[in-house]
Amino acid sequence: MKTSEFIHQASKIGFRAGVNEMGYVCVLSKDSDDPNWFICIGKGATGDLSIDSIYLENQGEDFAKVMKLAIDYAFTPLAEREDEPKFRVKIFPESEITSASFLNKDGSLNNGTPDDSVFTCNEYFCFIAEHPRLAPFLHDYDPDNTDVFVPVEEDE
Repeated sequence: MKTSEFIHQASKIGFRAGVNEMGYVCVLSKDSDDPNWFICIGKGATGDLSIDSIYLENQGEDFAKVMKLAIDYAFTPLAEREDEPKFRVKIFPESEITSASFLNKDGSLNNGTPDDSVFTCNEYFCFIAEHPRLAPFLHDYDPDNTDVFVPVEEDE
């Protein structure tokens, strides 16, 4: 299970969930005034799960659901937890007289940030294979080349 999927599912059940400053995935109570986690899933090993059981007494079905979800997530192999990076492919850089141009999934260019210009690595490889006439002009994917492969944050 991906981290983003776990956070989304916990939120759907009604809990607050997220990644803290140390990289741990935490679930907080439904009470918006309570800043303490009651489930914390570590990032160092599969199965690294801490539960503060004081929150679980007589809490009902939603707590059981989020506990099962947390156990599933905690036993997901670490390599399978993270989402595939998303990026936009910059074709022309920004200059004093023009704005940057990005590749769309249909092969056209845009100067804004439409949803159809966001790629994953797999989508980009498929795009190149499906558009052989453009392939000679496109860079091989390199996550360190952020001038061309501009990272996209999850909430974009």
